[in-house]
Amino acid sequence: MICRQGGRAMTRSRLFGSLKWTKNATNEAVGTRCFRACLRRPLFSRLSYTIPKTSFPSMELQYQWNSSLAPSSDTDDDHYLYDPVVVENGTAVAITFPSHNSTDESIVSIYHAPWLWSNDPTFVVPSAGQKLRSPGDYRGSTIQSVSIVTAVEAVEGNDPGSEIVIPVPPPLQGSAHPVASMYHSFQESQIQPPSEDQLILKIIWNPETDIERTTPHVSYYDMNWMECWRYDDQALHKRRNRTEVTKCNAIRAIGPDGNDTIEGVDYTRLLASIDGDNDTDELFHLLHALFRDGAVIIKDAPKITSGPFAPASVIGHAIGGSLSHGNLYGEVFHVRSQPNTNNVANTNKALRPHQDLAYYESMPGIQLLHCIDVSPNQEGGDSTLIDCMAAAHELRRIAPHHFWTLVTCPATFVKQRDGANMTYIRPHIVLKGGADMNDLNREIVQVNWSPPFEGPLCLQPHQVVPYYEAYAAFEQMINTMLEPNQRDPSISKYTDFAREYTWKRCLEPGELLVFNNRRMLHGRTAFSYNTDPSGAVAKHSQDRHLFGCYTNIDDTLNRYRVLLSKQNGLPSSILNVSNGTTIVP
Repeated sequence: MICRQGGRAMTRSRLFGSLKWTKNATNEAVGTRCFRACLRRPLFSRLSYTIPKTSFPSMELQYQWNSSLAPSSDTDDDHYLYDPVVVENGTAVAITFPSHNSTDESIVSIYHAPWLWSNDPTFVVPSAGQKLRSPGDYRGSTIQSVSIVTAVEAVEGNDPGSEIVIPVPPPLQGSAHPVASMYHSFQESQIQPPSEDQLILKIIWNPETDIERTTPHVSYYDMNWMECWRYDDQALHKRRNRTEVTKCNAIRAIGPDGNDTIEGVDYTRLLASIDGDNDTDELFHLLHALFRDGAVIIKDAPKITSGPFAPASVIGHAIGGSLSHGNLYGEVFHVRSQPNTNNVANTNKALRPHQDLAYYESMPGIQLLHCIDVSPNQEGGDSTLIDCMAAAHELRRIAPHHFWTLVTCPATFVKQRDGANMTYIRPHIVLKGGADMNDLNREIVQVNWSPPFEGPLCLQPHQVVPYYEAYAAFEQMINTMLEPNQRDPSISKYTDFAREYTWKRCLEPGELLVFNNRRMLHGRTAFSYNTDPSGAVAKHSQDRHLFGCYTNIDDTLNRYRVLLSKQNGLPSSILNVSNGTTIVP
């Protein structure tokens, strides 16, 4: 067994136990294998192993520890426990991973043969990362043997003329590719010799089940990469906990002290970061706050509303590469009260919390709203934000029946006028796919909410009344602007979330609000202008005026991921941006 101590790979004392696979129904033994462990002595008494039931529903794992073979002296060695085992007649490999904290059990993780076959580094285009194999090409190849070797042993044991790829140097942390050759840093690291620190999983395929060749094919996988991409129950649960948005992640209402709960970024420093060679400082700060909290405010942006130097346009191009969704309102748009408008935003009426352009298949990802002017005579006109992903998570806790209704009943989102005829039907809350599609506890991956742009329902008759009841309950959670007589006392428990998590204040000239349009519902209170003593409206020459634009979620998220990888290497996870994706494990 090869283990690590302070970064060095070494062979440690062997401690033996028995790993047995048995059929549940008949208790027929399928196979037995001894394995060895490398552990700190204090862990011996609580050593246990679990295996996810979903990996092999018809199998159960039994493990018995032989404590008489434990070493007699304490050790401070860091431990890695692997010892892979071929199971289920060569159709899978079981690898034992140790806990990374002393309170968790070690876990036996299953990797199925089709998964290993599809991710073989040999069948990846080295300079691009694309696969040469498709999962549809798999024809039942089975595994003959499996072992752990160091990178040195893997390279020395491989024929110099062989086309087999060994992932040396290892893939970058968190990379979805099993090799690192598509990154520029790979060229520099190639001059370094293989490391004893790097552990490699070596798999020899059974030539009798491999239709592509008559001699055994060998595959090599970096063990850190394998652990990163575990798909056992424990790994999936931890991944979800790192990425699902809850009220713990939500921006809170501004408190009595007046301290803003949205992080601020200085425009001048941000612009210098964008224009300079090193754009990983203020621009990264902005994107990090945006994807962590859902919104950020840029301070002291100049009042420019046209041309390439308009701040909203400059920042939009910097974070998204280009502006998006310009077909209906143009790449940039103005929000100000005007008569006979084709958008309710261009009135002085209240706007319920909503997402923009929900009638698109892919609605805008990021919205930028630059406050150009606010009349000193204005009353009202406060901007609002609330985290709809966190609200949906809370709705599931307090009213699962309403939550399930909004998951299963699709709404109609619509934009129809001269020059526009767009409709899209989808549920308000979207859950991640899973083995049981009736499980309401699946991860929330998307929320769709836009009351101003909703059309007639297309539901079965028995769904209509429950839909409106669920809709009313959720709106109580996200809308503080409802009139008192609209608040049904029977569902008053929903209002606490709106009160605690609605950010609300009037934007000041020079502030540029940047927010995730998919995660954060935005709204506005109604506004009017004061009257003078004679009763005439005291209009100001510069009334409430916002200047805005959108960016695509995928391009903006890509920008953030690239900058994030420069900061820390590829990250382990980020919060769901409400389009169903987070990042690599």
